[in-house]
Amino acid sequence: METQITTNTPNHFEWKRLPSWLRWILIIAFINFISYWIISVANGGDALNGKQEDGKFFVASHGRYTEVSRVFFECNRIQSISVWVTHACAFLGVIWFVLRRKEHVEQKAIKTGIKYFPYTSFDVVTTLSPAKLINVLHRYVVPVKERRNAQSDVHFFGHVNEKGFKCQLNTRYRNGFTPVVVGSFRSTPEGATLIHVTMRPHLFTIIWIVIWFGPLIASLIVGILGLPSDGLEVLKALAQVSAVIFISWAVIMISFWLDGKKIQPILAQAIPCQTTHGHHEPSSGNNRI
Repeated sequence: METQITTNTPNHFEWKRLPSWLRWILIIAFINFISYWIISVANGGDALNGKQEDGKFFVASHGRYTEVSRVFFECNRIQSISVWVTHACAFLGVIWFVLRRKEHVEQKAIKTGIKYFPYTSFDVVTTLSPAKLINVLHRYVVPVKERRNAQSDVHFFGHVNEKGFKCQLNTRYRNGFTPVVVGSFRSTPEGATLIHVTMRPHLFTIIWIVIWFGPLIASLIVGILGLPSDGLEVLKALAQVSAVIFISWAVIMISFWLDGKKIQPILAQAIPCQTTHGHHEPSSGNNRI
């Protein structure tokens, strides 16, 4: 059973309405500018206003020069140029989107797009009452304490009550990043039931992510601030830390969405839906469930 999201042309500029490529251009432009500004302020200026003299390299701010390493000078000069490039791309992207916004919304493919974060949410509207929903969902959700004695065709383990449900996908393998599915019931004036569903990592997984990425990001910031004095060695260390962050992020995303992709079709099979509405999606694509 497949249900589509109803889409309306927005009357105002909203972040969640932007296509994913434009969001990333804006994010990159913002981060690039902020990091450039912080680094330049922390180290006495930028390379574009600086100079090279007698084999030494100086950054400058308001006519005041500060000596830095050659590596930092070159990196700062390249980033100075890149700021103009990313800002130009962001400006042109926004103009393109504003001019073609209506056409873009009408032509959106009704499919799940690329995700960048281990989180998503959507609404499901059904004609079933909350009481009937509980009976239906009990066929798919088995209490955790009955997990060992459950049949092999059980889809979820968790609990269902009059307010909603909370469960995880039943898998034959161990995956610490399997999404926790949380749904809440709300009756609508039309007599239908709206189910707000979110998929997120388990609380312990979130804590692990914070503990793992916290020191990595902190060392990345410290390394950037230490570039002027330590030069090439710090640059190599930054590259290694960046690689670890990227690989860790990729493993988390693949593991999370490996099971996340299976959940929406199962819910669609369980719940007679009228429509679904995507919310807080990290991508520009609409959902099917």
